[in-house]
Amino acid sequence: DRPGFGGSGQGVVERSLEKQSEEIAPLLDQASPGRRVIVVGHSYGGPIAVRLAMDHPDKVTDIVLLAGSVDPGQEHTKWYQYVAEWPLVKKAVPEELAIANREIRHLKSDLTDMLPLWKKITQRVTFIQGLKDDLVPAENADFAEKMLTNASSKNFVRIPDANHFTPWNHYDLVKSELLKQLE
Repeated sequence: DRPGFGGSGQGVVERSLEKQSEEIAPLLDQASPGRRVIVVGHSYGGPIAVRLAMDHPDKVTDIVLLAGSVDPGQEHTKWYQYVAEWPLVKKAVPEELAIANREIRHLKSDLTDMLPLWKKITQRVTFIQGLKDDLVPAENADFAEKMLTNASSKNFVRIPDANHFTPWNHYDLVKSELLKQLE
């Protein structure tokens, strides 16, 4: 649940990763004051998790990215993203896809703005990426590995035959990696 989805303003799109980070941050203190906080982000949730760690290093101890879309060089608006905004087509697109489309079309500029902030990440980071992911290219993991120069530890798990849906299709592996964060 995050701004625009679920119980947090369903349908109201918040395009700024920085603003999403600011809206989520107070929840970290409520959920676990003074305790370790592991932030997990899948797909678009990946850059939100990264931004949260950049903005609030005192509140986030670990980051787990599942096919996180973090590389501005990999963000390209596709033709069908424009078509999805046409009035007749828009009515046929499910609400969650329409919301995601409105968010993702502005992601590249936020990721570009975050480039100098990567050095602020000192937390432990795990990045799980399917190498056959058609939605978030595997190069995102390569980018993160290069940018995480100050992370206290880095663990990159690349799954050769996995697509974008690793949390569901590789549940046991994801669960195992999450449990390692608790050690």
